Amino acid sequence: MDRSLVTLVRNASDLLELAKARELVVSSGHGDDRFLANLLVQRYGKCGSVRDARAVFDGIRSRNAFSWAIMLAAYVQNGHDSEALDLFAQMSREGAQPDEFAFASVLGACGNLKQGKAIHAQIESSGLRPDVVLGTALVNMYAKCWAVEEAKVMFDQMAERNVVTWTAMITAFAQGGLLHEALQVLKGMDCEGLKQNDVTFISLLGACSSAQDVHRGREVYARAVACGYQSHTAVQNAAVNMFVKCGSVPAAKSVFEVMETKDLVSWNEMIAAFTQKGLDDDAVELFWRMNLEGFRPNDFTFSSILGSCSVEQGTVIHQCIASSVFTSDTTVQNALLNMYAKAGKIQRAKDLFDGIQKRTLVSWTTMITAYSQHGRHEEALEIFKNMILEGFEPDDITFISILNACSHAGLLYQGWFYYTCMSEDHKLPVSQEHHACMIDLLVKAGWMSHAEDFLRRLPSHSDPILWRILLNACSMHGEVARAARVTEIMSKLEPNDDSHLVLLSNVYKTSFSQGFRVLGG
Repeated sequence: MDRSLVTLVRNASDLLELAKARELVVSSGHGDDRFLANLLVQRYGKCGSVRDARAVFDGIRSRNAFSWAIMLAAYVQNGHDSEALDLFAQMSREGAQPDEFAFASVLGACGNLKQGKAIHAQIESSGLRPDVVLGTALVNMYAKCWAVEEAKVMFDQMAERNVVTWTAMITAFAQGGLLHEALQVLKGMDCEGLKQNDVTFISLLGACSSAQDVHRGREVYARAVACGYQSHTAVQNAAVNMFVKCGSVPAAKSVFEVMETKDLVSWNEMIAAFTQKGLDDDAVELFWRMNLEGFRPNDFTFSSILGSCSVEQGTVIHQCIASSVFTSDTTVQNALLNMYAKAGKIQRAKDLFDGIQKRTLVSWTTMITAYSQHGRHEEALEIFKNMILEGFEPDDITFISILNACSHAGLLYQGWFYYTCMSEDHKLPVSQEHHACMIDLLVKAGWMSHAEDFLRRLPSHSDPILWRILLNACSMHGEVARAARVTEIMSKLEPNDDSHLVLLSNVYKTSFSQGFRVLGG
């Protein structure tokens, strides 16, 4: 074996250098050297070219266990899970026995628990005793498949564990929202004298985020800083995300401002936080600051900031989008559509809608909602019909918009038709909001008795919000007796809330004043 060729292949840092090294290996008569071929497969996998890796692999005449393992690893590392599983099946057909490394690699490709358990059974039948690498791969597989109990069983069986193993177990609990259990594993790490790594802290912060436990989150973050991760961008981003999810935007901003190195994720996280909390001015200011500091917005940035913009600001940002690669991005176009629709710029929204090449359900629903909210009910119904004709299946939000359009337009029979179609034709669950739309539709049409009967037959007939809609309508129609009956029901549903008594009083006042006017007073 020519050591200079080994060095050449090992030192190749990109695909061009690898291609030259591979050509030299073949031209020098070492094309059949399994060691060099394995090394080429490994390097191609590291450089992201699974096609070249597979071409070299297929050319190896006498593959060994390492040949199969590194090809499996190349597939898994580059996200080609199905190809990895196919290769593993081929390995079995050809009678090649997987080693610990091959099993560990293919476990990373398992997308569901059935696949993972089948590989685990094969490991046990092979007689292999999982070492720390294979054991950790099993814990990771069960964690990825949301099988926390199985992950814990595997973890407890392991004679030897390293920091990756412990972190895998913490991640398993964190993904399952089991913060207490994750923190218990952390204590176990301390007892073993193991130092946590960045993934450990990112997982723990994610668990605190899921549990919305800001107190524990602060403790974990303080510990991460004490361990030297104050300049680690991914850990800092996880902390920002945790504080945002726990509702502490000032704390998130404090972490963001002291970050030594921000990336696009950092800016997007903070802009989205301001947007979600209604801090529109802060979001817009941060967006422009981000641009000044040399960060180019992506589709997520644009989609987030457009939710905070006035139409004037949004128009300027629209110009930025027009000169970017995201000008035809459907998610960004939907965000623009929503921004113009909320501002009442319906024609501008319609022009945008007409220009979207790949409309999604969000595109159609946004346009229907825009027409519905601005009194253009016939156009809303027309858009809905066109959506159905183009093969889009409406969701529950679409039906809220279309039922609202029918209610505002007084289209009682059409509203009832769509309400029935929702569950019978489209098999969608009917929510409180849909029921509210129907009650509103009935009372606006003056069908008060039908509205009350409809409400009483609902599974959610004990929802005070729905009865409040009916009580408000009683005032509009002067229905004193019905108002008294509804108020009695609401008193039982909300014994500590006296607001319905105020509404009843208003019904009496309205009825009295109307009666007085009729009498000529």
